[in-house]
Amino acid sequence: MTTLTTTAQLALLNRLIATCKDGEHDYRFCAELAQAPVLRTLMQRRATECRDAAAELQHALRALGAVAAEDGTLGGTLHRAWIGLRRVFSLEHDYALIDECERDDAQALQHYRAALQRPLPEGVQPMVVAQYERTARGHAQARLLCDQLRHGD
Repeated sequence: MTTLTTTAQLALLNRLIATCKDGEHDYRFCAELAQAPVLRTLMQRRATECRDAAAELQHALRALGAVAAEDGTLGGTLHRAWIGLRRVFSLEHDYALIDECERDDAQALQHYRAALQRPLPEGVQPMVVAQYERTARGHAQARLLCDQLRHGD
């Protein structure tokens, strides 16, 4: 790994920040709509984890002398509108919410995998690996809860 930080590396890290911010906003939005207390608690916790991950990445970028992304994407905003619509038209409100959050986590994992396949600035890789692992655990929890709600457990 080179100690020289490239524009592509900075863009990759900013993409992860936007992904984390989208996850934070999506989970917080779903937590406000969730009916089951256990689901609401899980979503609030995941929103906080996403917020903290974005803050870590922002701090790392600023330490490298770069400008860090501050918010999510337009696609994330549109996705929250879709979640709201899906919930309105679904008979299984909580299932629709956790299903969308599980999809968000799956997409976030793809972004983390893509980042980990490229050289990252010195000292950043361990942080990105830890965030990937937290996201993978959150995804597994969301998938389990989604399956439980789907099968009425």
